[in-house]
Amino acid sequence: MGNVCQNSMATDNVNFDENASDIEWETRLPPHYHKILSRAVTQKKCSSKEEIYVALCNSILIEEGKQIVWLDQSTEKIGLKASARSLVIIWGNEDKYWRWVQTEESSFGQVAELVEVWWFEVYQRFECTLLSSNTEYTVAFIVKIDKSRTNSYPSPFVFSFKTPEGNWTRSARFLDDLDKPVESHEGLQMTPLRYAENGWIEFIVGEFFLKEDDGCGRTRVIDVYMKNENSSFSKSGIFLDGVKITPKQL
Repeated sequence: MGNVCQNSMATDNVNFDENASDIEWETRLPPHYHKILSRAVTQKKCSSKEEIYVALCNSILIEEGKQIVWLDQSTEKIGLKASARSLVIIWGNEDKYWRWVQTEESSFGQVAELVEVWWFEVYQRFECTLLSSNTEYTVAFIVKIDKSRTNSYPSPFVFSFKTPEGNWTRSARFLDDLDKPVESHEGLQMTPLRYAENGWIEFIVGEFFLKEDDGCGRTRVIDVYMKNENSSFSKSGIFLDGVKITPKQL
């Protein structure tokens, strides 16, 4: 997955027009595809725009292999997924608190497993330079919960999100009981979620619209947080795959 273009490309999920010209293929590419290719972990020259398109649809590793970007065919917009390794995990480098587990369930081959902590906090700031302008996005933490090791939590986990314009949203969920109401805790609403394969859950921390770059040189960023600061009880049995920024289907 690291090569920008590969001799044998995985093309099963890519729609093709065998008679399309290079110019026609380029119209299907994002305007900033050169910038995306320049950030690839492994550089390899593509012989055609078709090869570039296929490579983008199949995803490209960037940021020393800690993130992937891909071209979503249904929206023709760029999505991004960041690994748990690319996130700031409080106590994440201490084996007695967190450990790294090899698994084929992750795009990156490993996930972070929470052994036990009292203060839970994961966060990161993302630059939007490789995302598509004039596009609405959803942002989600990708989490799996081992309920056999999850305590009964007296307070929910809080998800916070800051848009490129600086607007904050907050929501929450009890990880031991996803259906338990959270309104009694600071009047928070329940974090939307969607179920993925193999028991993984995407907790949607927020949505934002990425406007066209204003040309003033300002870097557009978003901030994401997942926290439980109640240190009166321990947390365990949580697996973290990363953060997913997905173009929203209209």
